[in-house]
Amino acid sequence: MINIIGKNNIKARFNSPNKPNTNCGTKIKRDIKGVEYIDTYKYINNMIRVNKTLSTILFKESACVNKIVQYIQLNLKYNTDNIIIKPNELCTLFNEDKSNISKAIKRLKELNIITRAIDIDQFKTDVTNKYLYFVNSNYIFNGNAEELEKDWYEQYGNSDNECNSL
Repeated sequence: MINIIGKNNIKARFNSPNKPNTNCGTKIKRDIKGVEYIDTYKYINNMIRVNKTLSTILFKESACVNKIVQYIQLNLKYNTDNIIIKPNELCTLFNEDKSNISKAIKRLKELNIITRAIDIDQFKTDVTNKYLYFVNSNYIFNGNAEELEKDWYEQYGNSDNECNSL
């Protein structure tokens, strides 16, 4: 499927995701069996990945919840799963009441999109910033998905049960 997307992007003369300043510098290549592929789509490093499920969830949520998710998407650093979310800064940025921001953050926690680091037993004593949140990488991820998957299996193995106990 990704090769079809790549071919369509080339036909439409869209820029390569890895070469944003070129006019469609991507070429279709063939593997040893002759199957066409586009290797620039293997590692797309400058794109935030957002799960379709999140889009469905956000469709039903308040504008404030959506604004905070957009803030996370724009400010989540590459290959990290944590972000500083300061309600007072968001109030100013979005021109919202603190109560609306607090409710939206609470709702994102209920939806399991974010969680505060100090709310996790393993981090309670180590966390010095009360505004540190972990972002559920199943919903929003900025980085190399293959590296994430490799790291995940190195730490937790193939069993989902092991990670659910965290």
